[in-house]
Amino acid sequence: MELRLEQAWGERLERVKALYARAFPDAERKPFGVMLKGRERGQVDIWALLEGENFAGLAILAVHQELALLDYLAVEPDGRGRGIGGQALELVKGRYRGKTLILEVEEPGEKAGNQAQRLKRMAFYRRWGYKPTGLRVKLNGVDMILLSQGTQAPFERYLALYRQVFGEEAVALIQRNPGLYCQTPEQERCALDNCRQKG
Repeated sequence: MELRLEQAWGERLERVKALYARAFPDAERKPFGVMLKGRERGQVDIWALLEGENFAGLAILAVHQELALLDYLAVEPDGRGRGIGGQALELVKGRYRGKTLILEVEEPGEKAGNQAQRLKRMAFYRRWGYKPTGLRVKLNGVDMILLSQGTQAPFERYLALYRQVFGEEAVALIQRNPGLYCQTPEQERCALDNCRQKG
């Protein structure tokens, strides 16, 4: 059955809120009210993923100028392993054509309690064309790396999105981690190019 994105209102918004609460740890969840206020200002899109008329998942994006941050993507448990996540990424890419799509993922590391999950998540996004920008941040105490679909996103533009959409309080929760996150020489060149743009 074909998957589609539809703005979440009413009962579908309630389904999005419930999945959001189940799918993401406390430290990674923004207050849902903050995102609703962002939507009122036209800066946040809250999408229901629908398979026919059945709720299959959610996608929440924050948009500022040329950047679109895929803040949250989740699939209902009974839909996992069926390619819905990948289809959702393709739908998002089509919907935000012309924007630089970025997202944050937990940084893999041997000390991480969920290392296997972090590596699996990273591999999933890389399979769908997202590449490390080299930027590492600590977001609300969680070590993250920024991935991008295409054009690089310097740190200042990423911060500007947070400032505009979520406010100074959210910006205060972001620290830039030193060093670059790179796994291959090609990514390292890409990350260094990003830094030359004063990212």
